[in-house]
Amino acid sequence: MALMHKESFNIIYGIPINKNININNFFEIDDFIVYVISTLNKKGYITTHCCSGHNEYKTDTYITFKEETLPSRLPKDFILEDEKYYEENYYPHKRPNGNLCIRKPYNYEGDKLEGIIETMGDLKDWAESLPNRKESN
Repeated sequence: MALMHKESFNIIYGIPINKNININNFFEIDDFIVYVISTLNKKGYITTHCCSGHNEYKTDTYITFKEETLPSRLPKDFILEDEKYYEENYYPHKRPNGNLCIRKPYNYEGDKLEGIIETMGDLKDWAESLPNRKESN
């Protein structure tokens, strides 16, 4: 896991050895997706939850955004989880208030780790190609 600063979105890999660092100003995030989440937040696309996926068991890659900051263009092979998605998939809960989630479901044939790494590359390219939201308003 990596650490990301709650306000600057700067990343720390490994254990911080600087005694002046207040660990309460950071949160843990998956190593594979940390760069993407840092890039999105620095550009003004505010994320609230994420997961890069796991090789050991079934899970998908997802990123949840504050609704008003959701990018207008989704990354390759991702779907938007809106109210319609929840209804069609018979989810017992409604989407979190004020948040929208994008998700890439995996088919789980072949090497899951290879698919996750490929998805992280696609997400990196996508995040870097997005305009800076703060400047586009």
